[in-house]
Amino acid sequence: MLEEVDFYKEAANIEAFRSYLEAMGLTRQAKAPKVYQHCSTQRILTMERLYGVPLTDLDSISSLVSSPETSLITALNVWYDIRDPHACEISC
Repeated sequence: MLEEVDFYKEAANIEAFRSYLEAMGLTRQAKAPKVYQHCSTQRILTMERLYGVPLTDLDSISSLVSSPETSLITALNVWYDIRDPHACEISC
């Protein structure tokens, strides 16, 4: 449980996931927030703000992409690869 509130570790996890997305060529399908290291500490994690919609909001997804089904499948496949998933980390 203490590892969940060690934001140095969380920042490293986010950076590792950003590297994974880049290495796998998934940067057009998924995005991880940029971590602002100079504004972060063990108890404060400062990241880029990302806007999205819940995966359960088909109307919103449909208004953003031409193929909602493909976007949902991609999101779920990418989410499956996250080593420390939380439901709030996934949006389209």
